[in-house]
Parts: sequence; structure tokens; C-alpha cells
Amino acid sequence: MVLQADRRYRAVPALPPGEPAYAQPVDVVIIAKQAAPIVSRLAARFARQTLPPAKLIVAGFAAVSEPQLQNLSAGVTVVTAGQPPDGWTAANAAAQLGASAGSSPWLLFLDPSVRLAPGAIAALAVLGDHLGDDAVSLFTRARLAGRGARALVPTATLLYCMGWRAAGRVATGPVLLVRRRTFERLGGFSIVRGRPDGVMALAEQLRTRARLRLVRGEQWVELGLRPGVHDVGGFLADSLSSLVRVNFTGVLPSTAGVALMAIGPVTAAIGLARRNPELAVAGLAGLAQGMAGVVPFVRRAGLPAWWCLAQPLAAVVLPLATLLAAINRSGRELARRLNRHR
Repeated sequence: MVLQADRRYRAVPALPPGEPAYAQPVDVVIIAKQAAPIVSRLAARFARQTLPPAKLIVAGFAAVSEPQLQNLSAGVTVVTAGQPPDGWTAANAAAQLGASAGSSPWLLFLDPSVRLAPGAIAALAVLGDHLGDDAVSLFTRARLAGRGARALVPTATLLYCMGWRAAGRVATGPVLLVRRRTFERLGGFSIVRGRPDGVMALAEQLRTRARLRLVRGEQWVELGLRPGVHDVGGFLADSLSSLVRVNFTGVLPSTAGVALMAIGPVTAAIGLARRNPELAVAGLAGLAQGMAGVVPFVRRAGLPAWWCLAQPLAAVVLPLATLLAAINRSGRELARRLNRHR
């Protein structure tokens, strides 16, 4: 089961290079709570693209003062959403406003922490045009500052891939390319207006109501997470909730994977303490299988293979972080709805 996760991951096609001359224009929309802090460095970052954005749009959903707006970098369009309409989250209202600020054939929604290689936008646009897809969802490489925190990423990726029943039925959220006419035909973010995971929720709708393709883009895109378990737990919570909505049973292999990696060392320790060789061997066998399965994901995270030894601990920490992140987000969503009804 653990080794099958790697086979499923490798079965997803990689994003090939694309020639900018054959790509249609792309509007880039970055959704951020605070627009001002990130805008100053965006123009230079996207200028290195072989296919620069036709329009670089930052959609903010927290108030930005006029002095800040006047000092923002040239070449970036900033839109800010005020009080969202009833039933809308502030982030989704800002994203819809940002999408409306451009007119290019393609829309590329990005998380603010995403870093793109110079040819990433061209590769995505060419692939979408060549295959005739309505949207392309990109599986990115996640990276945290510090090797200790980065050790959580391989296990998070492994658990997510364990739940894949079919790669074409899974969508991810940090990087989403959408054909504008498809986006407008479906109603844009209005179809997921109240969802807290806006872009991932939109990707799910595109998976069921249009032609969405999932590709691997580790060499093109990197998702930067803060050095701690909270961001990884939140990302995994969103990913696993997506699997549950596709097919509830899809999350069961992920749960079994946690048990396999976390219970193995405990079983081995109990067997050794009780001088029960059969129990110790069974625990060590489960531990070895779990660590062997995670080695490819450890290497993809840029870590030495021996970091797989840390994965049993990560298998204990991550479910707790994921559960806490899910509870925290549910609490915030409940508070938001209660405030609306007062």
C-alpha cells in the first residue's frame, strides 16, 4: 500500500517545457490577506518569466490604506475587497474581483508563497492549449525552512498520495490555471463562495464540471510553508478533505498509513520489552515497510535518504497537526457565520 503511493505519484504526468511563442496570454491572480507586503517584490519576480503575465493582479481581502497603495510597485494591479456579499468569504470575493480585473484567455491563481521557475507560466499555458483542457492543477513541491520542519513534508505527501484512487480525480489548490471562458461559464468563485479553501474548492468543481488535468510540476513550482507544523497540517487538512469529497473511502488508506508508520515502533518496543520475538519482528517489519515507502518522497523533498528514520515521528505529529488545523478552521468558519447573523 505504501509503495503503491509512489507508483500513483509517478503515474501523474510531469509538466513539460513550453515555448512562449506558442502560448496565449495569461493573467496571474495572487490572493493575499495583506496586499501591500508582497507587492513590492512581485514585479521583479515575474519579470524573469519567459512568458510574463499579461496582467499581474494581487487580490487583497484586508484593508489597504491609500498611502500604501500609492507606494506599491509599478506593473502590479491591486484590487481589494471590502465587506464581502452575504454568503461569501472575503478571500473568495477578492479572488472573483481579481479575476474580473483582467481579460486574457487564461487565469492563473497562485498562493502568495508559491515560487515559479522562469518557464513555468509558459509551460502551463502551452500544455493547456495543446491538450484542450479547461484547467490545469499543478502538484507542487512543498518546502519549509529548516531540515527538521522539512522532514514533515515527505510524510504529508505520502499520506495524500495513499488516498488517490485515480490521479485524474484529484485536484490541488496552490497553482491552478483556468481557461477564462470556462471560469466565467461556471460562475467563477460564486460556485464556492462560502468555502474557506477557495481555490482548491474551485479546482474540485472544475474536476467534476469541466476538463481538469493534474500534472506534476516539482521542477517548476515550489510552495513555501512557514517553518512549523501548523502550515503543513493545514495544507494536509485541505488536501485530505478534498479526497473525502471525491470519495470518502479515499482517506482510509491514508489513515492506515499513519497506523502502519506510527504503530510499528511501538509494537517493536513492546515485543522487545516482553521478550516476544514474533511481536518485535512484526513491529520492525511494519516500520521497515513504512520507511522504505517514504524514501522516494524524502528524496523529492531534497533530504538525504536516512531522514526516512524520522518519518514514524512525523506520522504521529502530522495527524495531530492536521486535526488541530481542521478544528481551528471550522471554528473560524463558525464564528464568521455567527457574526453575519447578528
